[in-house]
Amino acid sequence: MVNIIRPRVELVLTWGSEELIAAMTDVVYRAYAIEDAMRRVREKPELVVRRITSFLRDGHHSVLEFMGASWLIEGSRAFTHEVIRHRVASYWQESQRYVDYTKGQLRYVLPPALASQWSNYLDSASQTYVRAREGFAPEDARYLLPNAMASRIWAR
Repeated sequence: MVNIIRPRVELVLTWGSEELIAAMTDVVYRAYAIEDAMRRVREKPELVVRRITSFLRDGHHSVLEFMGASWLIEGSRAFTHEVIRHRVASYWQESQRYVDYTKGQLRYVLPPALASQWSNYLDSASQTYVRAREGFAPEDARYLLPNAMASRIWAR
């Protein structure tokens, strides 16, 4: 049976100052002095959560460039290759050369409309890959994996 998963993004770690980002909202939109803005967010920590959440919800991701964040992103191999082409971060991608997918880790990401129609194909591709791993080096067998193969990247 083919294991079809949903794409996901998970925040792994942050560094820098979420407080600073929240405070800068007061500095650049309300003309607060930085000291006053920092005092305000330290006295009301709920402002930090509310503002960062609002930035993310509204698509204002550029403010996050002022702090560091590390993300685990999982999607199809085709998707993860599109992400790493845009060098707004440093990436470390799951290796199809070294991961032994014969141990039950064959996962695929597909649009819902394709998932039901193409699961037999993916099941066949999975079986072909497993057979190839019996006689070929992992770096050669990986060429048989479809682009729908799930892949993880760690972005920072």
